[in-house]
Amino acid sequence: MGKVDLNNLKEVLNRIRRKETQIQILVTDKPSPFAYRMLNQFAEVPEMMAPETVQTKSLARMRKAIEYHNVQLLCINCGELEEEKQIKEIPDEPHCRHCGSGLLAALHHSNSFARASLLKRLGGKNLNGDEQKALAEIRRNADIVLSYGRKGIVAMSVRGIGPQTAARILAKMHLDEAEFYKDLLEAKILYIETRQFWNER
Repeated sequence: MGKVDLNNLKEVLNRIRRKETQIQILVTDKPSPFAYRMLNQFAEVPEMMAPETVQTKSLARMRKAIEYHNVQLLCINCGELEEEKQIKEIPDEPHCRHCGSGLLAALHHSNSFARASLLKRLGGKNLNGDEQKALAEIRRNADIVLSYGRKGIVAMSVRGIGPQTAARILAKMHLDEAEFYKDLLEAKILYIETRQFWNER
């Protein structure tokens, strides 16, 4: 906790009470860096209200956190599930180590049901409604990885960004990574602001 100069604080308050110091209200979209630090603890996504200098640091932290995020790659072609690894360890254009296919779904959490549905389908068996839905979801995921490689995995690792949103962001062909990560952050913020209207990620 920061220290407060109580004597000077009392003097400022007294000057305000005696109307020797006027208070002016400034309406702005972004708080000052000092105000941001105070508001930070109350905001679910501090970047939503951060000044530009803070946003730049937030994007850098976000990028580093994504690089250390763990994923498992599931091959849609053969059903092989790779060991969990950090995104930074994944090549730009990943391929299945077993069959060489680039059709890999990036699983950010354990999804045994999805893999079981895939293996059932690869085995020539019919799927029920829930299994078909799970298979369609990981197939959309794999299509993003096939088209955009590691960058697609990065996009889908951000909270609130699924294959559809990832495809929209990735299609923008950003001039640099800063633009890319800024779009990811804005999508995350939009998801948190509107998540009560979403049925799923």
